[in-house]
Amino acid sequence: MHQFQYLNYQDIKKRINDLISADSPNKITKEKPLGYSEYGLPIDHYKIGNGPKRIVVSGSYHAAEIITSIFVVRLMEEMSQNTSFNQNEYTIDFIPIVNPEGYLITTEMQDLYLGKDTSEEEKIARAKVYWANYRADAGIPAKVKKGKLEESTLREKKTYQALFDNVNLENYLVDYPELKQNVLNIIHQNNYPIGVLAAWTANGSGIDLSQNVPFNPAISTLASSKEPVYNHLAYANTRKDVPGPINTPCRDFNHFFFESENLAMLNFLENLSHEPDQEIIAYFNYHSVMGKMYQRPVKEEGMLNLYGIDYEKKIIENYISSKTFRGQNAYDIIESEDPYAYINEFFRLRYGINIQVELSRMGSNPIGPLADPDTFETITVKPNLEAFKNFVKNYDFIKNYATFIKELVDEIRKEHPDFDILNIYDLIDRIGRENPSLYTKLQEELRNKDNHNAHVISYFYQLLQEKLKSDEKENEEAKRLDLDSKFNHNFHAFLIKIIEELNEKRKEPISGIEIEILIDNLFRDYPELIAKIKYQLQHELPVQELYQELSGIIHNQIKMGNLMNLPKRPKINPLDFPEVDLLVNKENPLPENYIPTNIIEVKNPYYKSFFPGINLQVNKETNMAFQLLKEEALKEGYELWIDSGYRTSSYQEKVLNHYLKTMGEEAYQKVALPKTSEHESGYAIDLGTVIDGKYFDEITDELPVTKWLHENCYKYGFIVRYPKDKEEITGFKYEPWHLRYVGLELAKYLHETGLTLEEYHREKSLKK
Repeated sequence: MHQFQYLNYQDIKKRINDLISADSPNKITKEKPLGYSEYGLPIDHYKIGNGPKRIVVSGSYHAAEIITSIFVVRLMEEMSQNTSFNQNEYTIDFIPIVNPEGYLITTEMQDLYLGKDTSEEEKIARAKVYWANYRADAGIPAKVKKGKLEESTLREKKTYQALFDNVNLENYLVDYPELKQNVLNIIHQNNYPIGVLAAWTANGSGIDLSQNVPFNPAISTLASSKEPVYNHLAYANTRKDVPGPINTPCRDFNHFFFESENLAMLNFLENLSHEPDQEIIAYFNYHSVMGKMYQRPVKEEGMLNLYGIDYEKKIIENYISSKTFRGQNAYDIIESEDPYAYINEFFRLRYGINIQVELSRMGSNPIGPLADPDTFETITVKPNLEAFKNFVKNYDFIKNYATFIKELVDEIRKEHPDFDILNIYDLIDRIGRENPSLYTKLQEELRNKDNHNAHVISYFYQLLQEKLKSDEKENEEAKRLDLDSKFNHNFHAFLIKIIEELNEKRKEPISGIEIEILIDNLFRDYPELIAKIKYQLQHELPVQELYQELSGIIHNQIKMGNLMNLPKRPKINPLDFPEVDLLVNKENPLPENYIPTNIIEVKNPYYKSFFPGINLQVNKETNMAFQLLKEEALKEGYELWIDSGYRTSSYQEKVLNHYLKTMGEEAYQKVALPKTSEHESGYAIDLGTVIDGKYFDEITDELPVTKWLHENCYKYGFIVRYPKDKEEITGFKYEPWHLRYVGLELAKYLHETGLTLEEYHREKSLKK
C-alpha cells in the first residue's frame, strides 16, 4: 500500500528545501518570489534548467485543491532526476502554491482534524470519513416545494463541516494572527460553521483567485442582486456575493481590482513573454477534481486582435498536446468552449500551449482525493508525471505537427469554407487512426524538421474529402428526421387537443394506456389518412380538413363515458413479449434495414448535443412511460430528464469516435458500435438530473436519486440495462444512468428474477 501523501504548508516548504539541497542531475533553484500576498506570504518560484523554451507549472490556485501542490512537488522531484531532460533547451518554472494564504487556512484546519500524533492508518480512515460526508453533501437532493428549493435544507450545516465542530481554534493559524482574525471575522459575520474553513478555496481575503478577473460576467450579476446569492452543493450554506470560501470574484463589485496573487502571476508571465530569446511554450495550470483536461481556447476577439494571436493555431496545438497527455493519464479531453470568465481563459489565449489538468476523479477537496493512497499514486500521480515528461519529449513534434495540420485545414477550406473546430478535432483523430504506419512516418519526419512531404498532405486531404462526402449523406438523413420530428410534434399536439375536449365531457379522463391504444389503432386502421396528414405537416401545407376528418373518427371510436369499444391488448405471457423486448448488443446487431417506429422529439432545457443540430428524440411509448416515472420522481424530490435517446447509426458512429478520442480502446466498453446500440431502437434512454440548480448529465451511484430510480423504474416499464456485476453478460460496464424500456410486465419479471435482457432471451429460447 502507498503512503498517505498529505502535505501541509510547512511540509511543502521542507520537502522543496530538501530537494534544493540534494545532489541531483538537474538542479532545482529557488528564485525571487513572484510577489507577496496581502498578509505577507511569499508566492514562491522555483526553476530547473536554463534553456529558452519556458514551461510554467502552477498549483493551488484554488486553495482547497491541495493535491495540485503535492503533485507539483512530486513533479519537481521527478524532473530533478530525469536525465533525458535537456537543461540547455528548456526551463521549467514551478509555482507550487499560487494561493499560500488559502493553503494555510485549509490545511491548518485539516491538521486539527487529522491529528498531529495519529497513525497513518487513522489519518487515512479520517480522510475516508471526510470524503464520504463531503460526497453525500454534494449529492443531497433539493426538496421541491411549489417549484422552489427549500432554504432550510440548503443552508443547514453540512455533514463534512460538522466534523470540525470540536477543533481547538487556539491551535489554529498560531503563527499568522492577522490572517486568522480576518477569516474568523468572515465566519462570524456570516454565521458560518467553523468547518467551512476545512474546504476554503479563496485567499485570506475571501476572494476566489480563479474568478478574480474584470471580464467575469458574475461581477455584474452579483452587483445587481438584491438578495443574498448562495453557492451550490457542498458549499450551499455559503454566499458568493460577499467574501467567503469560494466563488466571490472581487471585494467591490463596482470597483474591480486584481488580488495580489493574480497580479504577481500576471506580471511574471507578461514580463517573461517579453524577455529576449525566451518563449513561454506552455503553461500547465493544475486543478483537482473531475479527471478531465480543459484545452480549448475561448475566441475572445478583443484579445486576439490586441495580441495578434493565431486562434486556430492555438486550438490545434492545445488539442494535440492534450492527446499527448492523454496517452498517459487517460482523462477526458473537453472539446467545448468554456465561458470567458476565469483567469485561466486569459492565460490560455495569451501564453503558449495551455492545458488545465483536473487531476483526480475522487473529489471532496482537500483530503478526499488522498483517502485512497493507492489510487492517488497509481491513477493520479504517476500517469501525470509520465504525461508531463512525454510532453517535453515530444514538444518539437507537437509544434511541427500543428503547423502541418494548419496547412491541411487551409487546403480543405478552399473547397469547404465551413470546416469548423469539431471537424479539426476529428481530422487530428482520423490521421492517427486511419493509417498508423503513415502516421508513424509523419511523426519521424516532424520530430526532426519543420517541413514535410507534399504527398503526405495530399493523402490526408483525399481522406478528408471522402469523410466530407459521408457527412453530406448524414445531413440528408438529419433533414429527413427533422421532417419526421415536425410531423410527430404537430400530430401529437392535435391529439392532445382532441383528447382534452373529450375529457371535459367525461366523468373519468382517458388514461395514458387508452391514448396509446387509440394511437395504435389510428395508424393501423387509417394509414392513408395518416400518410396525407404527415405529408401536409412535413411540407407546411394546410391540414385543417384532414384534422376534421380524423377528429370525427376519434369521436366515433370513443363513446362518452364508455371505452368498451376500444380494443384491449391481450394478456402477455412474460416469456413472449412484443418488440420492446428486442435484444440489441454486439452479438445481436440491428438489421441493416431496421427502421424504428414512432420516434418523437422531446425537450430537455439542459440538453447539449455532442454535435450541433441534433435534436433529442425517443420512442413515443418510451417517452410516455418516462413522463410517468418523472412525475413520481418529482414527488420524491428528484428531477429527472432524458439526456440521450434515439440515435441514428451515423450519429452513433460519431459518439463512438468522440469517446475513442478521449478514452482510446476503453471507449468500446462504454459505447456500442453502430447497429449494436440500443439507442438506435428508440427504447433506450440515458438520464440526467438536477440537484440544487446544477444539472448532471449522467446519474451516478453517488447521487441519492440513483437508489430510488433503480428500485422503482420497473414500475414504469424500465430496467437498468447494464447493471453491476453483469459486465461479462451484457458486454458493457455498469451504467447507472442507462435505462431500457421493455414494457410493464417484462420489467416486473426481470426485476423480480434479477435477469438481464441477455439472460431473459437465453431463457426464452430454451423454452421454445
